[in-house]
Amino acid sequence: MAAGDRIFTCRGASHNAVDVDGVTHGSYTASPGQPMIDQGDAAAPGPAEVQNGKNNLTVQVFGLNQNTLLALLAAASADLVLKTKGLSGANEKVTVKSVKFTRFLGAVNVPRPDGGGTTQAYGIEGIAEWGASDTWATMLVFAADV
Repeated sequence: MAAGDRIFTCRGASHNAVDVDGVTHGSYTASPGQPMIDQGDAAAPGPAEVQNGKNNLTVQVFGLNQNTLLALLAAASADLVLKTKGLSGANEKVTVKSVKFTRFLGAVNVPRPDGGGTTQAYGIEGIAEWGASDTWATMLVFAADV
């Protein structure tokens, strides 16, 4: 599984350490805050680049059980773990910290696991809620899944 925003096939998923029934695919999109030039003030004149806005991490989960996905809309913010099969064939997982699901996407087309076209699944979208001390390394964690 490579970092970036794409849809990948899941072997399973959990939210708040509870298995999510019927998950078939997952996706995440990571967007850093936008840099801007701060012209400084009278006491410290001169331009300096600073971060404007927060980092953004959007997550989508797709599955066959519409009711299970709809129930996640009412769930509190919690860690989301997506279990995948890596490019080398090894079991892997990605953990996205503090995901709050916010929107039901309805029925969408997702890639078939065998690479032969698309199939339909239900989708749900959420955002990762950043804390004051969070970094990309704490919000998006990749690991082997043994």
